[in-house]
Amino acid sequence: MKMIIFLITSGLLFFSVVATSAQTPNFSGKWKLHTESPHLKPDFMTMNVSQSPTELKVETTIKLQKSEEIITKNYNLEGKQTFIEAHDGLAAAELNANSQPDGNLRLTSTVFMTNKAEKFTVERESVWELINGGKTLKVTEYMKSIAGKAKNAEGIEMYFTKE
Repeated sequence: MKMIIFLITSGLLFFSVVATSAQTPNFSGKWKLHTESPHLKPDFMTMNVSQSPTELKVETTIKLQKSEEIITKNYNLEGKQTFIEAHDGLAAAELNANSQPDGNLRLTSTVFMTNKAEKFTVERESVWELINGGKTLKVTEYMKSIAGKAKNAEGIEMYFTKE
């Protein structure tokens, strides 16, 4: 009997250690895109990120020359898919978030778009990684496909500085 209790306790301890080591780091904060391009304003893109144990909310602000666009996405951190609709029903997206064993966060989105002539999908994947002691957010974007055609297998790296 003592052996069975020991094995059960050891098993629970092992699984709690594994679950703790796979926890998602906290990405909360205001992040500003680091850019050296003379064609982009220094505050061209910012992200306000808030995070709870179950949700990651990302509000991205993109400042163009004469306009500003704010995109808000809520990701479920418990492995559940999130569905959003935007632009008066012309676009919808399925969002997924998965913590990786190395502490990175993998965000995927499949956007379903409709215009007057056709319907098509855009599949994207982002890998988020905190570097420089959490002061820098490295985001690697992969455009997996547009309308079924493979794109950008190498990924584009963007670096954001915490404000």
